[in-house]
Amino acid sequence: MTTSIQTGSAKIYKFPAGGRQGAARQQEAEKADRLAAAHVPVTFGSWYHEAAIQESDQGRKQ
Repeated sequence: MTTSIQTGSAKIYKFPAGGRQGAARQQEAEKADRLAAAHVPVTFGSWYHEAAIQESDQGRKQ
């Protein structure tokens, strides 16, 4: 009487580059990508208000 149990092959997991710190950086990057994708610009409906907001944003970037 022969009994044999066949199981699937081992699954190989790839470790993140940089170890734990690399994994943490990757998670932060993914979180930042999700937040950036969720950002929706707001339009107020009046051209002068939009122009003032854009002018204000340009002043901060400089």
